[in-house]
Amino acid sequence: MRHKIKVYLLLLVVTFCTFFDTSNTRADSSYLGEISYGAWELGTTGSAKYLDGSTVFVCIFLEDMGASWTEEEKQQVEDNLEVACDFLVEEGERYNKDVRLIYNLSDGSDLVYDLYYDAYFPGSCSGSTNEALKEQVYDMYDYSVEFVHDFIPSVGLMDKYKTDSIAYLVFVDGESDTASAFSYYHNNNTYYEELAFIPLRWQEDYMVNPDTYAHEILHLFGARDLYTTKEINGISKEFVIYTADRYPEDIMLGYATDGVSWEDSISSEISKITAYFIGWTEYIAELEQFPSIEPEYKASFTIKKNPEGNYDEYTLTSRKVDEKTHKANILEFVVGTIISIYLITSIIKDGKRAKQIKSQQEEIFEDDSSRF
Repeated sequence: MRHKIKVYLLLLVVTFCTFFDTSNTRADSSYLGEISYGAWELGTTGSAKYLDGSTVFVCIFLEDMGASWTEEEKQQVEDNLEVACDFLVEEGERYNKDVRLIYNLSDGSDLVYDLYYDAYFPGSCSGSTNEALKEQVYDMYDYSVEFVHDFIPSVGLMDKYKTDSIAYLVFVDGESDTASAFSYYHNNNTYYEELAFIPLRWQEDYMVNPDTYAHEILHLFGARDLYTTKEINGISKEFVIYTADRYPEDIMLGYATDGVSWEDSISSEISKITAYFIGWTEYIAELEQFPSIEPEYKASFTIKKNPEGNYDEYTLTSRKVDEKTHKANILEFVVGTIISIYLITSIIKDGKRAKQIKSQQEEIFEDDSSRF
C-alpha cells in the first residue's frame, strides 16, 4: 500500500510539474518574460535592446503599387540577411559579445509578414522635391509602424523566442538611392518600434548588398552614420574627417568606406567607434577630443542641443564601389593592359623590322658601291 501511495504521489508531482512547466516561456536571467508592450516607454533603447544576447527580427515584405515580390527576390533577401547576421555575430565575438539573431524567412514562419502599400515607394517616385520625398517617406513609415502595432504580436513573439529585444525589417521590392532606419530617441520619440527600410535595388538597377543590411541593422542598436554631419547626434565635421582617416573600414561610413561592396560577403568592420555607440565598449579615447558624441545612454540615440563643433552640412565622398563596377574596372584594366602590351610589342617589332630593312638597304648600297 505504501509503495502504491509513493507511486501515486510521484505521478502527481510529475503531472503538476508538467502542467506548470515554464521552460518554453522563460530562459536566462536576461530575459524579461513579463515585459509588456508599453514597458518600452520606461526603457532607453526602444524595441531593439542591445546587440548582445538574443534579438528577434520580424521581416516584412512590402509591395507598393509598382512592384511585387518573386520567390527569387525573396531568396536574395534571405541570402543577404544571412551574410549580414553572420557578420554581426563574428564582429561581436571580437568584442567578446554573445550576439544571437533570430529570424526565419521560410514559408509559414511567424516572423514573416506581407504588407501592401497603396502608393508608390518614395524611392521610386520621380520629380519629388526633397520636402515632398521626406513627407512620403514618413507616410510610409507611419503606415508600416501602424501595421506592426496592430497586427504583429510582438509580446507573444518575444515570449516565444525568449527575448526582450525585437526589431522590424521592412524589405521593399523597389529601387531607391538610400536605405533608412528609424531608431528610438529616448528623449523625443513617438514610436518605440525600431524599424529599418531596405530596398531590393539601388537606382540604376544595382542590387543592395549585405553590407547595407548590416549597416541599417546596426542603426537599430544605436550606431551612428559616420559619413556625414548630424548636429542632433553630436557628429561634427571634424569628427567625420577624423573617423574616415583613423577608421576607414568602419561599416558605418557607408559608401565612404574603403573597399568593395561584395554580393556575398562583407569586407568592412565594426571599429571601436561604432562599438562604443552600440554599447560594446564602455569608453573610447576620442571622447576627450569629441565630447559631443557621448550619448546619455548606451545603444540609444540622444538629441543634442547646441553641441560644440562645426555642423555645417558635410558628407564624405563615396569611396566604395559595388561588385559589378569593381569587376568592370578590373576588366577595363586588364583589357587596357593587354592593348598597351600589344601596342608596345608592335612598336618594338616595327622598330626591329625598320632596323633590319635599314641594315639590308645599307648592305645593298655597299654592294652597289663596290662595283664602281
